Amino acid sequence: MYFSLYLFLFGLPALLLITVPGCSSPLEKTYVNHPETLRKQADLVCQNTDASHFRVENQMVRLKRQGGGELELKHYNSLLPDGYYFCTRQNRKSSILDWYKIMSENSPPKILIRTPNWLGDHVMASGFVKAILDYYHESEVDLIVKSGFENLPLPRRGKILVFDPEKISAGAFGKNLASANYSHFYVLPPSFPSAWMAFQSKIPQRIGYAGEFRSLLLSKAKKHEGKPRSVHILKEYLNLLDPQLSVEKFPPQLDTSAGWIEKHLNSFQKPLPESYLVFTPGAVYGLAKQWPLEHFRTLAAQMIQLFGTSILILGTAEDAESGAEISQGIEGVHNYCGQTTLTEFLAILTKANLLIGNDSGSMHLMGALQRPQIALFGSTSPTWTAPVNPHASLLSRNLSCSPCFARTCRYGHYDCLTKIQPEIVLQEAQKILSTKN
Repeated sequence: MYFSLYLFLFGLPALLLITVPGCSSPLEKTYVNHPETLRKQADLVCQNTDASHFRVENQMVRLKRQGGGELELKHYNSLLPDGYYFCTRQNRKSSILDWYKIMSENSPPKILIRTPNWLGDHVMASGFVKAILDYYHESEVDLIVKSGFENLPLPRRGKILVFDPEKISAGAFGKNLASANYSHFYVLPPSFPSAWMAFQSKIPQRIGYAGEFRSLLLSKAKKHEGKPRSVHILKEYLNLLDPQLSVEKFPPQLDTSAGWIEKHLNSFQKPLPESYLVFTPGAVYGLAKQWPLEHFRTLAAQMIQLFGTSILILGTAEDAESGAEISQGIEGVHNYCGQTTLTEFLAILTKANLLIGNDSGSMHLMGALQRPQIALFGSTSPTWTAPVNPHASLLSRNLSCSPCFARTCRYGHYDCLTKIQPEIVLQEAQKILSTKN
């Protein structure tokens, strides 16, 4: 279980006790060549530990432990000045230093995260951002976000860099980052352009998943464990930092303070009822993720009659016709699709008693708020993209042909959605609202 390593870095031995999975007995290794240069000293630490980086403080080398905390490497008369050092081309089997950088004294690593392009994935990635903030607790953590998402209150400790592919290419955007002295670039989108952006930035640690010929562009291209989409997507993100991290410890999180909510509710131009439910019938991905509009309309009429509570239909401008079809002729149902900004949309969700909607961005917004919701799954899988929310109820028919992850049904029947009858959703809503009241 333990690996005992005697280091003769500076003429005096120092004992380092490191836990190495898979080792059944203590092993000792002695180095008799005393490094004479800073590079060789840093190289020796990198080669004989599993660290991606380490720091020196008061003649102590401090390594990051998996799961948090630090491990001290005790030694004496260090020639290495206080600061941060980075090892590249790291893996479990070997550690080769081909580049390292000494930051200014006591200066922590500077981290950059490229967040996902889909709204739902972007919101789920907030859990990964929180994990980064905890792991690098002194670091500046900047986020690259798709244009349109920049005002969402993701946790951060740095700047928001807005990327608009209609105005600048991924490569050109990456080149503009080269002089910013970042040490780590976490690439969450699985696309080639996102990895190309990282490569062009020349940031030494470029970490993401392999695929789409990305391995040559990333310094650490991780392979997915198991079958595709077999673990939650947030867990996939967390694995890039540390496989020991859990979704439960770092769920999606949005910093919606009372002041933030009041500000964005006040900017909404429509009066809001004192108590309301929310329907979100849209899903940008395609019809195979959209519960039938006639089901939404039937459910709306049933819920108005049963609960007497107003229903707000929210979505983008593209959902306005759907909202009109659901609400037409039903008193107490209000179609606000296309009439809110994204931040107003989020602020309205903070006051909703219940959200009923598809596997979409709005589902993950409500999940990050940890508020009651019913999520309807068709062609996609709750295993991969369920809201991380203890107050969420997931409805899926689990047909033999699903999840197929298709945008449209290859059979044309959409049974995975149509067979989730309004009465099933109504029963679930009754359970949730009766518990809440």
